[in-house]
Amino acid sequence: MGKTQVNEFAISGKVLWVGMPGLIPGTESLMKRTIVMEGWVLSKYKQEFAFDFVNDNMDMLNNIREGDWVNIDFHLRGRKHIDGGGKARWFTNLEGTSCIVDRE
Repeated sequence: MGKTQVNEFAISGKVLWVGMPGLIPGTESLMKRTIVMEGWVLSKYKQEFAFDFVNDNMDMLNNIREGDWVNIDFHLRGRKHIDGGGKARWFTNLEGTSCIVDRE
């Protein structure tokens, strides 16, 4: 039996910024909206994470405001890019699948 890879993650934190919808560079019709949240890693290291909500998922951010505490579900996305000189670079994105304000 082969191994199964899980690509579903969740994190909670305070919203620092919510962007406006925009066209994904290099595409003609894909749209995204970015949200940045503050989180803590290992309970002591403050980090800032950017999550992209794509196409239909952008609407989840309509009622999210700076300062809200949110729970975000997301998938990891990665891609390889080879520049004009033949050098490879890898990029990782966090693609949001759910964003819910924690009212407690």
